[in-house]
Amino acid sequence: GPLDKDGQWLYRVIALGSKGGAQVHHAKSERAVFKPMLTWVPTARTNITVFAEYQRDYNNTVQGYLPRLGTLQNRAIGKISPRLFVSEPDFDRARGIRKRAGWEVNQQLSDNWSMRHHLRFAKNERILNTMYPNYSLMDEVWVNEDGEVDIENGQYMQRTFSHESGRRNSLTGDLLFQGHFNTGSMKHNALIGFDMNNIHGTTRSMEAEATPLNAYDPVYGGYELPDLSEIDPQTKKFKAYGITLQDQVKLTDALSITGALRYDRVEQRLTSPGQEKNAVTKQNDHKVSPNIGVVWDVGGGVSPYINYAESFEAQYGTRLADGGLAKPTVGKQVEGGVKWLSPDKRILLTGGVFNINQKNGVLDDPNNPGYSIQNGKIKSRGIELESAFNLRTVNLIAQYTYN
Repeated sequence: GPLDKDGQWLYRVIALGSKGGAQVHHAKSERAVFKPMLTWVPTARTNITVFAEYQRDYNNTVQGYLPRLGTLQNRAIGKISPRLFVSEPDFDRARGIRKRAGWEVNQQLSDNWSMRHHLRFAKNERILNTMYPNYSLMDEVWVNEDGEVDIENGQYMQRTFSHESGRRNSLTGDLLFQGHFNTGSMKHNALIGFDMNNIHGTTRSMEAEATPLNAYDPVYGGYELPDLSEIDPQTKKFKAYGITLQDQVKLTDALSITGALRYDRVEQRLTSPGQEKNAVTKQNDHKVSPNIGVVWDVGGGVSPYINYAESFEAQYGTRLADGGLAKPTVGKQVEGGVKWLSPDKRILLTGGVFNINQKNGVLDDPNNPGYSIQNGKIKSRGIELESAFNLRTVNLIAQYTYN
């Protein structure tokens, strides 16, 4: 709403508070959110908004990772209650606090050029203490009072304690200039963009075997919280910078071409638990990614098109088992097809073929939990059909992809 009669100052405040429970015993959830925003519109060409945000989540963990026997399949002793709380109520928690602040600026520089700018700082803190069944034991997770495996009649479930805590500070920003102008008979829609992302995070984590829990008659308090102050931290530093140049040129009323260049540079620093402070894993990557596309309106609403694009995706802090960091995932795509737009512009039909080549994709390492592996090359080719119908009060979209 407005703060003054001229409408130059506007405000908005979002506040939320919630508290509840869950199906699982001892599981509670609380959330508080407060987000004020202030906008200044001194002229029709200028719009500036500043904002802040605070969010707090206090929860207990509800994921059980319960075993197959005793839940989906019956045991001789019977099934366990779906309300079973596997962890310890005294110290189980999943809590997080997020603080953000920033601004957005929109400025019309001239009749042909405009500028948009965003800057945001965020600070996140989290802590997770939880316990879950030792699912790696499969059916042998069940033991008797003496700790001996008893799949059919054992009342005690073997558990694992897990802790993770960390802090992350991030600063992100972008600056974009957009211009509309003509060179002779050609019409241009040009973009010049700069962006950056700076992240500094620290994480502490551990897992340990814990005491079994009587899942049929649970008594808590039999496991003492380990000393978490001695956990060595993992520190991640990530800096990414990008420059984008793009121009969409309408050569004639029927023929348009779009060309773009994107430059990315990424710097990563990782200090893992057990490493000395100066023993840092470093990795720097950079790439120029082109993109070019052509659309030709042949009449009757029919427009053939073709497009070539390259991609670059950095993998923030992704560790490999050999001690290195994952390389960015890169790809190339070629796509061609045809579009049809009805005379009333309420129906759009698109059909195309595509060919995608990607390398350095990231997958979980099956032999080293907590680490990743990078595959070789992935090829994907196929056809894609899409339809969009504007029925005035309802929009219908249908898609089909075969590869």
